[in-house]
Order: sequence, then C-alpha cells, then structure tokens
Amino acid sequence: MNIVDVLRVLRNNRWVILACVALGTLLGVAYSLLQPVLYTATSTGLVVVQGEATLSGTETAQTRAKSYVPLINSRTVREKVADTTGTDPAAAQLKGAVVPDSNLIEVQGTASSPEEAARIANSALVATAEVANDLDPESTVRVTAMEDALPPGSPSSPDYLRNALYGLGAGRVVGVAIAFLRRVLDVNVRTTKDAQEAAGTCLLYTSDAADDLLCG
Repeated sequence: MNIVDVLRVLRNNRWVILACVALGTLLGVAYSLLQPVLYTATSTGLVVVQGEATLSGTETAQTRAKSYVPLINSRTVREKVADTTGTDPAAAQLKGAVVPDSNLIEVQGTASSPEEAARIANSALVATAEVANDLDPESTVRVTAMEDALPPGSPSSPDYLRNALYGLGAGRVVGVAIAFLRRVLDVNVRTTKDAQEAAGTCLLYTSDAADDLLCG
C-alpha cells in the first residue's frame, strides 16, 4: 500500500474518522463532568540558616529544604492539619516541592472549596515547619512560613480542555484504525490492482501495436 492508497482510504472513510473524533471529544468532556471539582492553593515556606535570610539560600539550606519535603505527607503533619482544619487525615490532599535553585518550599493543599484548600495549605506549611524544627531543636537551620495561601479563583480539576483533547486524539486513532480495518476486510474489486491481486495473474490490455500484459 503506497501513499496514494493511504490517502484514498482516509478520504473514503473521512466521515467515519470525523464521527470517531466527535465521539471521543464528547466522551472526554463527559468524563470531566463526572469528576469532582477541586481547588488547589499554595503556601510558601523559607528554610534558612540563622543569621541569613536570602531566597537563594546556602547549600545547607537548599539541602535541608529538599529533605523536609517528604514531611509534608507524614502522619504527624496530617494529624496536625486535621486538628487545625477538621479534615480527615487520610483524605487531605497535600503536595510539596522545593522551588528550583532556592531554599523555598511550596506546599499545595487541594479541597472541594477555595477556602478549604487555602486553610489546608497554610495549616500544612505551619505543621511542616513545626515538625522540621522539632526534629533537631539545636540546629541553626529553621523553617518559617513566608507567604500564606490565598483561596484560588478557579478550580484546578477537572481540566476540561486537556480531557477533551485526549478524547479527540483517541477518537482520531480509533477512526483511522477502523478505516484501515475496513480496507483490509473489504473483498470487493474496485481497481485494476485489486483485480490483479484477486486473480493472481497479469491483466491483458490491447493496443494498436500489440497485446501487452500489465503486471504490478
């Protein structure tokens, strides 16, 4: 099958492909509508060596910041968040990360309302700072809250556009697959090449000069 055959298959099945694309897009949107609406708020903490307060931080501060990130999802932090916000410790959605090349820790809280998401993020940051500082009270490295989370203005999930595009892409793949499957299963003779392949012989055609054989 050459490029001309491929283009012919796509053209002859364009409505099938378009229908699959439309259906896939609709399924992507429907999937989004079935998902819970969630909001994500972010608070920021600063890891510093006592006597320093730069955002870039020393190597020690940056290393400690990375080591403190796992504490955000620890049981101790979750219990402190639950005591402050009344959230189920197991259900609280928390996520943390270090801002690249800095000593800043970002704590994300996700909930069903903007206000609750902000409360969870702020509470988790304070709890993480308390736990980190309590681990080594004699250390000169301390964690402090820098910027409180604010209630987000729009939900973080579901992502309607992303899910619709995923559905569109999947629909297109399915549509093209169906198009070529129909071509493979099609036993009708539509071209001279089909006739030649079906008969297993060359085609005879007549010209003014002589009878010639047409073979693929």
